[in-house]
Amino acid sequence: MSDNVGAPAGDLERRLATILSADVAEYSRLMAEDEEETLRVFRGHKEVFEKLVALHRGRIFNTAGDAILAEFGSAVEAVRCATEIQAALRTRNDQLHREKLLRGFTKRYNVFKLVYYEVGHDPSGAIARESSSRPAHDKRKST
Repeated sequence: MSDNVGAPAGDLERRLATILSADVAEYSRLMAEDEEETLRVFRGHKEVFEKLVALHRGRIFNTAGDAILAEFGSAVEAVRCATEIQAALRTRNDQLHREKLLRGFTKRYNVFKLVYYEVGHDPSGAIARESSSRPAHDKRKST
């Protein structure tokens, strides 16, 4: 049994805290595809995370692989920190995308968001598929 059983509540330090938990989406897949690049990007993201946690008077108290746990004395600061982390990492990811991942078609045509693609084997099939995927209000008249 614990020595604290029956001890006055004054002997215990109680405090409220807000915990922010974060991890990298699809980290295992990214590591399998390109371990060195994934670790390089993760280290940069973690640095941004750490700076923002400190800026919002929080502290990182545990990490494991791609997971990070941070504690805040204020729920408001935790939420502000989380939204700033999301915005900063979104901006960083967009920049990384422009620098590294835009090769071939997307770089040539200045496209920054690829929503969907298919591999086709003949131009006429690709043209027919593209035409059928347009919304009804956008279909061009064939006459």
